[in-house]
Amino acid sequence: MPWPLSFLLRKRGDARVPLLLTNQRPVWLPRPLWLLKPWWFLYRCTLRALGYSTATDDDPAAAGQIAEEGGLQREPALLLAPPLPPPDASPLDIAEGGWLLIDRPEGDPRASPRGDGEVRSQRTAWVSLDPVRGRLDVYPRAVSARIETAFERGEATVELGCFGASVHFDAEGAGCHLQRTAGGRRDVFRFTFAQDDETEVVVPVHRPGRAWRVLHALDDGGHPPPGAEVRTVAAGRDILDPTLPDQVHEPSLSSTAPAVEATAAASSGATGGDAVSSGLSTVNASHEAERWALWVSIDPRTGRVMPYPAEVARQLEVAQNRGESTVTLGAAFFNATVHMEDRPYQRTARGRRDVRRLLLARPGVSATVRVALGPRGWRSADSAELSGTEPEATEEHAVATSSDVLVDLALAESADPAAEISASSPPRPSAPELALFEGGAATGGNPSAASPADASAGTAGGGALEALWEWCRRDGQHAAAAHTLSAEAWGVYSREQNSDIEAAFQAGRSDAEVSVGIRTYRVVFGPEAGFARQVDEVLHKRRLVRRRLVSHEESSRALDPVAPQVARDQESCPICCANFAESAAMPVLELPGCQHVFHTACAQQLADSASPCPCCRADVDWVALGLAARHHRRSRG
Repeated sequence: MPWPLSFLLRKRGDARVPLLLTNQRPVWLPRPLWLLKPWWFLYRCTLRALGYSTATDDDPAAAGQIAEEGGLQREPALLLAPPLPPPDASPLDIAEGGWLLIDRPEGDPRASPRGDGEVRSQRTAWVSLDPVRGRLDVYPRAVSARIETAFERGEATVELGCFGASVHFDAEGAGCHLQRTAGGRRDVFRFTFAQDDETEVVVPVHRPGRAWRVLHALDDGGHPPPGAEVRTVAAGRDILDPTLPDQVHEPSLSSTAPAVEATAAASSGATGGDAVSSGLSTVNASHEAERWALWVSIDPRTGRVMPYPAEVARQLEVAQNRGESTVTLGAAFFNATVHMEDRPYQRTARGRRDVRRLLLARPGVSATVRVALGPRGWRSADSAELSGTEPEATEEHAVATSSDVLVDLALAESADPAAEISASSPPRPSAPELALFEGGAATGGNPSAASPADASAGTAGGGALEALWEWCRRDGQHAAAAHTLSAEAWGVYSREQNSDIEAAFQAGRSDAEVSVGIRTYRVVFGPEAGFARQVDEVLHKRRLVRRRLVSHEESSRALDPVAPQVARDQESCPICCANFAESAAMPVLELPGCQHVFHTACAQQLADSASPCPCCRADVDWVALGLAARHHRRSRG
């Protein structure tokens, strides 16, 4: 008879920490058999060395404590750190409480197959596992409600309603759910809380290759794979609690997903209806008063029209009423920034897409958006990118509307804007957090390291903000650690260069070219939101660049500095001949001894070749000046 294999851990003096569970029962291994297994002995010794406790049949005190805490009754067995749930808890409680249960016991009243239509009364949370960093990301409550509803109805997939993300249930076996986007896929886990006061999600994970995965089974020998870990995350307000009246499950997204009906360009005039939203789109509506707003984005790859969830649409509507120029959608939506212009658009680290606002008389009214295929993908037919050019194709996409994607204009106009955004947005993370729907580098909670949208949100109410591009003075820095650097570690470009970089960024280009002294750089945007790389392709050097949104006063102080005071009243750089007063933002270097002054960027080539001063031929210790590494090793510049 095979052993029922389970592994349970409990740290001394700490709360109970489940690691793995692969059956309904704990390990029942009699001591004589245990003694014959050297690996069990080594495993137990390792547990003790790491501070974990074990209980055996000759340890009555520990076994009694287990029973008192609602664990197993004492048996002649080796218990690898109890904690088991209270006696009235079923194995299903353990499985859905963050433990892994492979075989669901027969006869359990809640072990009915998924899709039986029964709405369960358990508190649940849906999380995804970032494949790059191995972090757990909790879906916002509204999104979790949609996933849970589709899960209970037995649907195979559910569209999340933003950026083409969808969750596929049981994609790799029972309980092995996946989320797919155009950028990749990640594991999804459904966690059910065993206790009413629990808020922490616990998921076992491992890394079998380059990506982190949820651990669903042990190896053939019944052992956890090397490097298996337990990850936890606080679900907080994103927990689904069906016992609360304000957390009723949303309708299935499959019934409200946008119905895409492409028609020929020649038939576009047969849609009827009135032009609304400043002529940006056409809506098939009656002549009733327009009381509802629908915000949609256009997928540049497929031309699909995707409505924003109601909580996001409410932020956009409130921002438009306030006259804001940009809106951040938060980590749950790619850290995307929506630019509120006559023809609004959305930017993420991966690119941009058109955004449009539609007005409707009531929910359920059919809406139609015309899209066109241009040189940079699908855009709204009225996009500025398509002006003066003949699109390759034109289509009309019908959008089904429902209350979960619409905003009541009366409420949006009368409510306090700040309260509306606070009520509809998930709490901002206090620690670095990855995007929920696609992998990306963490930017941290420091505004200096955050994405442009995050920086804007951090200074809301402080007046108009301006973009400031800064390059890192230190070599070998990464975006994930940028928030640890002081303000002195960042330099600025000139006002003209800053404007050129920002213009390229806003235009959706992949990079911008700037000239600093005798050197030419490419500022390559991304891949992290709010960051770029300064690349010198001639000297093969690169530096980290960040983008911040700052007040007009701070921008003026940074971009209009006082000209540096140099020795010998030298007015210009001998290498590039640029006047120091006209290039005050560029760092300068004064050579010790001869006191000749150069732009630091111009002097870099001299340092790389260990050349003397070009003015007086005096020897220069470039290593001591920090411009060259010992043995003339190439450094970042």
